[in-house]
Amino acid sequence: MLTNRHVVQGYRRITVYPLDDKPYPASVLALSEDYDLAAIKVDGYVPKAFVPVRAAAGGRYVSIPGDAEVVMTGGFSNADKLPPDISIVNGVVVWLEGYRAEGFTSVMVSSVRQGASGSPVVDYSGNLVGVVYSGVEHLDKPLSGLLQQFDSAVFFHNNNAVADFLTKEKIQFSFREVFKPVSRFEVAGGLPEPQHRG
Repeated sequence: MLTNRHVVQGYRRITVYPLDDKPYPASVLALSEDYDLAAIKVDGYVPKAFVPVRAAAGGRYVSIPGDAEVVMTGGFSNADKLPPDISIVNGVVVWLEGYRAEGFTSVMVSSVRQGASGSPVVDYSGNLVGVVYSGVEHLDKPLSGLLQQFDSAVFFHNNNAVADFLTKEKIQFSFREVFKPVSRFEVAGGLPEPQHRG
């Protein structure tokens, strides 16, 4: 599994709580020196599905999200309480002044709250496009137009960083070209539709 370095670094014991399942012990496989990323191994847990890294046309290189692309992420609004209540929210990738995607980092505007560190950012075909590492919970300057529904900015390491990290650490990963868009419900893996945020 991928998460942030700051989520796991320095802890002697790590426990992963898959939704609707028992807790599993985990250990750190690798910490990135270049990015706030970490790979962990979850002992005894076999996920129902893997999220592939999105590939560019031809399927030979990873693909990063483009300007105005709609994506989704999930986070925990209160990680101190377990089992956690996951919040799935939409976001829009932006290349606005001050919020510009460059190289290994991308930015989206969203309604994500504190607790989303290490969350996947996925496209509407269910492919990974990045991993959340930081954010600004309340923007100083309100956005306009179709973006005015969003009040926070989320910074995430895009697939360039993910692939660079995993390749350097010799950790295998799968990637695929974009498939046809599916519903938000399907991307979220059958989780109940959240009622309080869009």
